[in-house]
Amino acid sequence: MEDILSSIIIFVASFWLLRVLLLFILISFVIYYLRKIIR
Repeated sequence: MEDILSSIIIFVASFWLLRVLLLFILISFVIYYLRKIIR
């Protein structure tokens, strides 16, 4: 039972980490293009 619980926790944590990483990449791309448009 504990193995299943820990694997679920690891899966959820990695999923959230992936979402945060994708969000960070998206925001950095948006900032880069905005700077390119402004200049």
